[in-house]
Amino acid sequence: MNVRSSRPARLARATIAEVRENHLTFMAGSLAFYAFVSLVPLFVLAFVAASVVGGEAFATRITDLLESTLTESARDLLADVLTDSSGQTGASAIGLVTLLWSGLKLFRGLDIAFDAVYGVRRPKSLLAQLRDGAIVLLGVGLAVGVIVVTGAAFALFPTIPYVEDFHPLLLVVGLSLTFLPLYYFLPDVDVSMVEVLPGTVLAALGWTVTEFAFQFYVAYAGQYAAYGVIGGVLLVLIWLYYSALVLLLGAVVNVVFAGRSTHLGDERAPLDDSRSADTTPDGGRWRW
Repeated sequence: MNVRSSRPARLARATIAEVRENHLTFMAGSLAFYAFVSLVPLFVLAFVAASVVGGEAFATRITDLLESTLTESARDLLADVLTDSSGQTGASAIGLVTLLWSGLKLFRGLDIAFDAVYGVRRPKSLLAQLRDGAIVLLGVGLAVGVIVVTGAAFALFPTIPYVEDFHPLLLVVGLSLTFLPLYYFLPDVDVSMVEVLPGTVLAALGWTVTEFAFQFYVAYAGQYAAYGVIGGVLLVLIWLYYSALVLLLGAVVNVVFAGRSTHLGDERAPLDDSRSADTTPDGGRWRW
């Protein structure tokens, strides 16, 4: 009886110990910075390309849809980029270079963090690095896309009864489906789908909470808009920091709940470290 009652406490202590040992708060700060300088040009490039086709009406529609997500100064800046031809050209050129550099840094940072959490020390092959890079870029990009698309979709149908009640649920489900491949393929050890579910759900819930907290601030803290664009940038960086921390915390939860943590003592399960960095799917990856 005492063993069962103390198990949650041991899991919590092991989780905290893993976060401290692997310096995940520091890694989250690095990921937040690279996510900011990679996702911003990505969205700008997408908006610029679409505004060339849709014109000023498209730019106005986009800024209206993002009213609950961006601060007023950020919306004005986005509108200028979308409607001004010189701004479109400059944003496209700079955005491509910045996106490539920061995207690679984002992938590398997340890959190093997962290796540290899972205790992997061996080098990866070029093929494995390219595969993981694609997973990270697609996973993080799709996750942010899910947030934007769901917010815009519900903004288009505000008169439907109880539509806002389904927004958090749909966001959690969408983020869970997006994060599941990331937590399954990115670790350089043999894991199962069931094993990565706790961290996947935790990350989805965490991102949903941070997203609604961000929207709440934008909607009800307009008196702090005196800082202008700088305040908006700082707010986005803080949001990205906590989002990155939640993402890494999901990996830690998977490690602890699977018994892979060294801080669990006798409860620690033996690690299956037989998988090499370039193992193919027929080498046991599709394990449930």
